[in-house]
Amino acid sequence: MGPPSGRAQPRLVVDSARLWSGGVATAVVAALVALVGVLIGAGALDLDMAVPPLLPLGGSFAVRYAITAAVLALAATGLAHLLALARRGRGPSSRGSSGSRRSSGSSSRSSAAGRWVDAWRRPW
Repeated sequence: MGPPSGRAQPRLVVDSARLWSGGVATAVVAALVALVGVLIGAGALDLDMAVPPLLPLGGSFAVRYAITAAVLALAATGLAHLLALARRGRGPSSRGSSGSRRSSGSSSRSSAAGRWVDAWRRPW
């Protein structure tokens, strides 16, 4: 069943610049958190750090940990971009907010949180 006549189907637009700028910002934050975590854990608290598989870049353990965290954050951004591009050619999903909406009571909400709120407000 298609959209009613006269209404265009909504189209997903991927803003690549915004996505990747957020991904780079996330990578920087991940690298800094990893660096500070290693410095506090190994340096200040004198804990034995577990050695996960790290990229062989940089001279110290803390720098390798930070670089690995940044690269993994960028890889996650790339995966999100690929998934968004793969989804772009399709119409709205039947479970999404632009699909069919159910009305429950006085409000119509399509998200899981909205349905939970509606269920919470119903009289027992």
